[in-house]
Amino acid sequence: FVDATNVYVDLSDGITKYALGNANNKNLLEQFFFTVQNQENLNYYELSNNQVQKYEGTQALSYFISNGHKDDNGKLKMGAPIDKAFNDIASKNELGIVITDGELYDSVAKEVSMNPWASDAFKSWFSSGGKLNILYTDFTEKNSGKRYNKHMYLIIFIPNGYDGNLVESLTTDFNDNNITFNSMKFNTDVSQLHTREYPDSQTPGTLT
Repeated sequence: FVDATNVYVDLSDGITKYALGNANNKNLLEQFFFTVQNQENLNYYELSNNQVQKYEGTQALSYFISNGHKDDNGKLKMGAPIDKAFNDIASKNELGIVITDGELYDSVAKEVSMNPWASDAFKSWFSSGGKLNILYTDFTEKNSGKRYNKHMYLIIFIPNGYDGNLVESLTTDFNDNNITFNSMKFNTDVSQLHTREYPDSQTPGTLT
C-alpha cells in the first residue's frame, strides 16, 4: 500500500451541467472536497475530451464544482475517459476515487458505450485484495425532449492494506450536513462469512 490519494473528476456535461444542477449533489461534492483535502499526497485529475489531465492548480474545489465546463470552442466538455481512470487506479495500490455519472462516451460511435469496459480493471483490483465503496446520488438529465433518471457516483477504490477512514469520514460529514445519498460496497474477502455446520452430509440446507 502506497499512502497516496488520487481523485479523478468527470467533467463531461452529464456531471457539470446536469448532476451539479441539483443542489443536493453540489453540496455533496463541496463537502467531498472539504473532507478529502486532509488526505496525504493528494492528486486531482480532470477527465474530459477523452483525456486524463492532472490538475496543477490550488483551487480544486472551485474548479471542479463549477457548472458547465467548456472547451476552447465554447462547447460543453464531453468524453470523460473513465475507463482510463479505472485502469490507472487498478495498476497501483493507492486510494483512488472517481467522480462520474458512470457513462463512457464512445467518440467513434458517438454514443454511450455498451461494452463491459470496466471488467478488466475490476478483475485486477479485486484479485489484488482491493475493495470498492460507492456513494451515489440521483439527478435528472433532459436530452432531446426526454427526461432520464441518472446517478452521480463517488467510486472509491480501497487498496489492500489501507487502514484509513475516508469512507467513514465522508459518510459522517454527508449525514451531518443533511446530504442525501446511498451507498454500496464490494469486496472478495470471505473471512467474515458465517460457516454453518451441519450434523451430516444428508441434512437439508434449510432447517426448521
